Amino acid sequence: MHVRCAIFEGVVAESDQPKFDAFIQERVVPIISGFPKIRAMRVLRTKSVEDNGPPVYQIFELQFDTAEDAAAALATPKRAESRAALAEIMPLFKGRIYHLNLNLTERRP
Repeated sequence: MHVRCAIFEGVVAESDQPKFDAFIQERVVPIISGFPKIRAMRVLRTKSVEDNGPPVYQIFELQFDTAEDAAAALATPKRAESRAALAEIMPLFKGRIYHLNLNLTERRP
C-alpha cells in the first residue's frame, strides 16, 4: 500500500480555524476523495504536539495500491482542481506544506 501525506506545518489563527476547517471539509476533501484509484483518505488535525515537535496543523493521508496509482492520480485535472481550491483558503494558513510518500508495511486492528 502506498501512502501519500501532505503535511501542513504551521498555524491557522484561532479565530480563522472554523472557517479554514470547514473549507477543507466542504471543498477540498470532496475533490481529493475523487482522485482516481484512491483507496482511502483521512484528514488528521493536531490536538497537541509533544517532545518539541514542529507545529503541524493537519495532515492529509491518501492511500493508493501503488506508487504508480498515486502518480497517475496526481497527473489528473483533479490535482489541479484541489490545488486551486486550497489556494483560496491558504491566506489563512501561515507555514509550509510538504509531502511524504510512504509504504504501509503493516496494519493491525
